[in-house]
Amino acid sequence: MKGLMTTALAVFAMMLIALSLMAVLPSGVDAEGGPMATAVIPEPEDYLYVMTTDKNNVQITGVKASVGGSPLEAVYAETNGTTFSSFWSFDERTGLGPFNAFYAAINVDEGNGSDSGERQLKTAPGTIAFVLDPYDLSKTLMGTEFAGKYNVMLVVPKVFWRAEEGALYMSSSSEYDAGGTIYSGMVAYAHSGGDNKSFDGAFPYIGIGVYEASLDDGRLVSVSGVKPKTSETCDKFRGYAANLEPASGSDYQLWNFYQWTLYKMMSYTVMGTKNSQSLMGAGPVNNRLPSITGSSDAAGPYGVSTSAYSKLFIENAWGSAWEFVGDAYFKDRRLFTGDSTGGSQMGQQTVVPGAVLSTPGYICKTFSDSEYWDLPTLS
Repeated sequence: MKGLMTTALAVFAMMLIALSLMAVLPSGVDAEGGPMATAVIPEPEDYLYVMTTDKNNVQITGVKASVGGSPLEAVYAETNGTTFSSFWSFDERTGLGPFNAFYAAINVDEGNGSDSGERQLKTAPGTIAFVLDPYDLSKTLMGTEFAGKYNVMLVVPKVFWRAEEGALYMSSSSEYDAGGTIYSGMVAYAHSGGDNKSFDGAFPYIGIGVYEASLDDGRLVSVSGVKPKTSETCDKFRGYAANLEPASGSDYQLWNFYQWTLYKMMSYTVMGTKNSQSLMGAGPVNNRLPSITGSSDAAGPYGVSTSAYSKLFIENAWGSAWEFVGDAYFKDRRLFTGDSTGGSQMGQQTVVPGAVLSTPGYICKTFSDSEYWDLPTLS
């Protein structure tokens, strides 16, 4: 999905966060006339999404969805334009979108309890201060233009998936009943630390940096209105992420292989195609320098690309600058991963059998198994 660029390397920040709710009053001000109460974290829905593909797992042939146990119904079968089905819209009232995702402002430092007259949900570093307006990320869901320093993140509750030839199943739970048909065996790969390839004890949420990462006092941040940090090694970026103070029981890291894979799954699902540029435009692929972050703040979750930005859940997933995946890389057209795929450290390098980029670059077949879904293969 990344466009061709000659700029230096950049990276997205990745955060693992444990969320806790804060009680707020339903009225605009508290009982003593204090700051306006903020919106609460949206309540997730039970869902199952099923993406079907051709036998080589290259072309998407259809997407079906079930919410709340209803029978599966087709949502987006073929790509015939540049519009998205309204089924994938984010709720303007609650901020909730597909995959139960929502946008949030995460405290970088200790908050002071309110910002621009709106009360913060939490004040500790690494916790959610505000739920954001998905159609204008410069504002909270209550419409406040915040002034403080926050990591702007796409927050995604646990997503479980299982793949087989011709189909990918993605759900809010490991087992799901869609109108009497049981789908089981799904695993929350992206929400686990991944060490020793164990997926027990998965984090309830992950937060993906909306913007290409920049530096603030040696800390890797996802903020609007700045030039992304480039021309650093993956290890350097990993160190910058480690300099952030996380919430209790959580961590910051570069996004790993499974989190990157989940992002692709989410994007393919709402587009109904794997070709983002044909659907949404080329994006900033011809610029000599990376784009200034936040150019797409008012474009909504799925913005038509311009020469300044692309926007599909996050900003500039293609175009602007290249990004690292923290535990995987290609060398001599072969995929190498750490000794624990999905972990936070590279560790011992291991080649993934069969994962080979074809020459001159056309992808004719990809993996259809759960662990390496969508990776190019020649077998």
